[in-house]
Amino acid sequence: MQARTRYWNYQRLNCRHPNYRGSKYLRPEMAVERRPSDSGMATIWAVGVIVVLLLLATGLLWFGAAVMARHKATAAADLAALATASRAEEGEGLACDQALWISRQMSVHLVSCRLVQQDALVEVVTEADFLGMSMAINAKARAGPAGT
Repeated sequence: MQARTRYWNYQRLNCRHPNYRGSKYLRPEMAVERRPSDSGMATIWAVGVIVVLLLLATGLLWFGAAVMARHKATAAADLAALATASRAEEGEGLACDQALWISRQMSVHLVSCRLVQQDALVEVVTEADFLGMSMAINAKARAGPAGT
């Protein structure tokens, strides 16, 4: 009986008895051996999943920025080549000036413009920027003279 009263002296939340498991009062028959706890593992797994999802989203956004820049470059090259071909009779200088004007309006850089037997060959370059990473995107186009 004396052992029982000894356990009953550990009362309330300030209990420091080695068998205390969070109950208000401790009884000897309630003492159970504790297993190692996995507390906190769900947090670690959740953080890992969030990091993986963020990396995946960043990669997809960067890929999307590159695809958009590629579409922009090909559209600018096609339009510049058509404009150059439509002015092929006026000479290479005037025809390529038209391609330069179009490339500036579409915010791309004209790399080369030339006429080869009434065919216009145009090459443009643009930058794909996302989160401080940039990539040069090239596009080429060829167009024949208007009306053929």
